[in-house]
Amino acid sequence: MVGTNGEYEHGNACLTTEFANPLREIIGGGLAWVPSTGKICGTGTEIDIPLAHKDAIYVRSHYDTFTISIKDAPRPDEIVILFAAASRGRLNARLGGLTEDEIIGKDGLK
Repeated sequence: MVGTNGEYEHGNACLTTEFANPLREIIGGGLAWVPSTGKICGTGTEIDIPLAHKDAIYVRSHYDTFTISIKDAPRPDEIVILFAAASRGRLNARLGGLTEDEIIGKDGLK
């Protein structure tokens, strides 16, 4: 979330390998890309943080979002970086596709 005096690319730059690689080390694995979203906004704006499986992006049971807002951020000259994680996929997921036990763990896709 980038304050109104900022540029979208500044926020996006914060989400590259400098931010994502330490998270991959902490959670163990993380072969898939870290899904992200961003926006230029004022204080208190809601944002939906996308969730996906850490090792295979095509595991549909793990597609979800986490919605959050911060009452006093971002201020015009601030960038807010938020991270959300889940310990499992959705309950009763039934979208089909690749299942967690079918992950090969090779390239973040399968």
